[in-house]
Amino acid sequence: MTNKIIQGDLIIIDDKWWWSKQDIPAYQYLVNNHKEYMERLLPHLPNRSVAVQAGGHCGYVVRDLIPHFETIYTFEPNNSLFLALCLNCPEEKVIKMQACLGEKHTLVDVGSSKMDNSAGAGYIQKPGKTPMIKIDDLNLQSCGLIMLDTEGYEFNILLGAMKTILMCRPTLCIERCWGEKHFGITEEQMDVFLTLIGYLGYGKVGESDYIYKWGGK
Repeated sequence: MTNKIIQGDLIIIDDKWWWSKQDIPAYQYLVNNHKEYMERLLPHLPNRSVAVQAGGHCGYVVRDLIPHFETIYTFEPNNSLFLALCLNCPEEKVIKMQACLGEKHTLVDVGSSKMDNSAGAGYIQKPGKTPMIKIDDLNLQSCGLIMLDTEGYEFNILLGAMKTILMCRPTLCIERCWGEKHFGITEEQMDVFLTLIGYLGYGKVGESDYIYKWGGK
C-alpha cells in the first residue's frame, strides 16, 4: 500500500483511492475482507435497477455496486468522507447525498463512535446541522437492494423505508454487530420486525453483513 498526501484530510492510497487520513484502517480492512463480498451477494439480487446504500464512506462498497445497478443512491454525512466518495465515484449513475438516513425529517449531529477512533464510525448523537431524510422520500418505483452499514441505526432507517420495502420488496443487506449498544434495539427485536414484514434471512456476505429477502424468494 502506497500513500501520497494531497491536502487537508485526504490522501491517495495505492494510486487509485482518495481516502481520509484518519481512517486508513478502514481501507486495510476492506482490502482484506471484501474480496468475495459481491460474488456472494449477486445471486441474491434478481432486481438490479436501483440500489440504496449507506453509509457511503469513501466509496469502496459503492464502486463494487456500479457495474451491477442502473442507479445507486448513497448517503454519507461526514465532510471528508463525502468528498472522497465524490472523487472515487464520479459516475452519473451514482447519486451522492451528504445526509443521514432515518425514520423522520430532522437535523442531527453525527459524532465519532466511542468504541473506536475510525472517522467512518459516525453515529447520530443529538440535534445538529446534518439533514436526515427517509428512503421513502426518494419515491422509488423500483428498488432491488437496500444496503445499510450505519453503526446501529439500521432499524430506524428501515422504519423510514416501509413504503419502498412493501412496494418494491428489495433485497436487504444489513450490518448486524451493534445490538442494543447505541439505540436500544436488540437483535431479537430486529429479527421479529423483519419476520413481520415478510423477510427471511439468507446468511452473511461479510463479517457482519446479513442478507434478507422477501418471502424467501
